[in-house]
Amino acid sequence: MGHATRSLAIAQQLIRAGVKVIVATPSTYQTFWQQHLPSATVEIITGYNVQYGPHLPAWASVLLQSPHLLKTIRQEGVIAKKLVQKHGADSIISDNRFGFVSKGSCTGIYITNQLFQQIGPLSRFADRIHHHYIREFDFCIVPDYSSLEKSLAGKLTHGDITRLPPVLYIDPISRLVPLSRSTQYDGLLLASGPMPLRQTFTKQLYRYAHQHPEKKFALIAPEATLDKAENVFPFIGVDGGTLSLLFSQSNHLICRSGYSTLMDAHVCGIKEYTLISTPGQPEQAYLAEYWKEKFDAEVVAFPKI
Repeated sequence: MGHATRSLAIAQQLIRAGVKVIVATPSTYQTFWQQHLPSATVEIITGYNVQYGPHLPAWASVLLQSPHLLKTIRQEGVIAKKLVQKHGADSIISDNRFGFVSKGSCTGIYITNQLFQQIGPLSRFADRIHHHYIREFDFCIVPDYSSLEKSLAGKLTHGDITRLPPVLYIDPISRLVPLSRSTQYDGLLLASGPMPLRQTFTKQLYRYAHQHPEKKFALIAPEATLDKAENVFPFIGVDGGTLSLLFSQSNHLICRSGYSTLMDAHVCGIKEYTLISTPGQPEQAYLAEYWKEKFDAEVVAFPKI
């Protein structure tokens, strides 16, 4: 969903500039796009459909499903060319879709916040694979500050870019709108991430609330939960306007350390963070530690929240 929401922020800006936008999306997010961008044409394409289990780390799940992923990536180019011909598109903006490019027929633009992997000894090997795909595009745009000193992602977005297509830093982006602050809650609990880990994480958020009975929390979640707490007020499946309002009503966010979430919070002026990275997702683990050092975020291990 993080990729969808940040792509929405770009699409909204393009439409305001008078650009006709066609959205190519897996069916999982069709309703999201139709609700938030009703003026756009929506085309359904195959998703990567990576399945995450409760026990394997995310990188291991991806590795085991790599034959399926490579097949999907190869098919993306064919689909992209057909859609370019159908709609007469002059550019494609691809958010981490490695093969969704139509070389020779329109400009290819790739979005990522992970130019440089932070996964220990395998980082450079992973970078070589990722950069191979990035070089198929004409431009690479990064939703972060160009200055490492201001960067929200640190080494994930800053490094040697000399062998890549032109890299354009477009500053952090968000579909949310910063509003005047009027504190209503002591903290925001934000349930996100892939299933089934999200269900477990939601229970952990409720446990956090139980540990702080003197505080009042708003819970933002994509689906209803059976968990209850007197000091937790759930908001289910809310739109961008409601999210903007909720983000303005607290200075403390308790959430996963996903980059799109952190961009939203930064744009909306959140000052205090409790970050819990998804087990097996090195990007989130790196971001949590980076924000701990740079923005004084509290980092909590998943089992201990």
